Amino acid sequence: REAEEFKRQRDATELQRKSEQEEAAEQERQGAAEVDMATVIAALSQQSTSAMASLRRGDTQRALRLMEKAMKMCEDYENSHPALAVETARVKINYSAVLSASDRHLEALSVIKKAQRLLIGVVAWADECDEDEDPGVKAIGAEARALQCAALVAEGIELESSNGALEMPIAAGASAGSATRPSTRGSDGGASPGQPLYTQLYEEASTRFGRELPLHPVVALARRLHVESAVSAPPAALSPGGASSSSAAYPSGAHHK
Repeated sequence: REAEEFKRQRDATELQRKSEQEEAAEQERQGAAEVDMATVIAALSQQSTSAMASLRRGDTQRALRLMEKAMKMCEDYENSHPALAVETARVKINYSAVLSASDRHLEALSVIKKAQRLLIGVVAWADECDEDEDPGVKAIGAEARALQCAALVAEGIELESSNGALEMPIAAGASAGSATRPSTRGSDGGASPGQPLYTQLYEEASTRFGRELPLHPVVALARRLHVESAVSAPPAALSPGGASSSSAAYPSGAHHK
């Protein structure tokens, strides 16, 4: 009996040791993943910051090279964690600004749309999570919403600066020769019908996110652009080629914070 008791104690001790080793290994893996994620986010941020600085200096080619490198990095990580998806969306919005400066406007709009789709997924994830269990969820969700606003502003600026030339290929339901689109939203805080598409986008950004992020700088930018575009778009400006352009280039606040 003593031998059996000794064997049971020895087996229990061995099981406890294995359990502790497995727990330590799992914690080490989680720690390594967090370090790797932080490293990737820092690298993406550095690439974007350098690219935007080059763009402000007028060195579009260098900015394009840096952002293409960042976009390549995003391919490997954007689906691995919501925080990385948010950073990927930020990179895409910045990349769209560089594409626009390179006169690649349709590509810029396509990249903005991809960023918007990515952010929709992150916001949906954040809404389903329990913020009390993971406080980081709230921060990720708020950043995703701010970037959603920035993406709407970026899309609007791209369309406005094209004087309506880009609205027809992307405005679903727009009639031939029209630079406006019907709107299913009305006076309940959504975009108003009968306005140029870019004005609708500014209005949507300012009203929708004005409730969620009332003090955020990108919301203030959306409000300003909405007012300016509405004032500078008389009836004659609703025909192709007549839309005014109050912003010929993306303001940095809408693309890189």
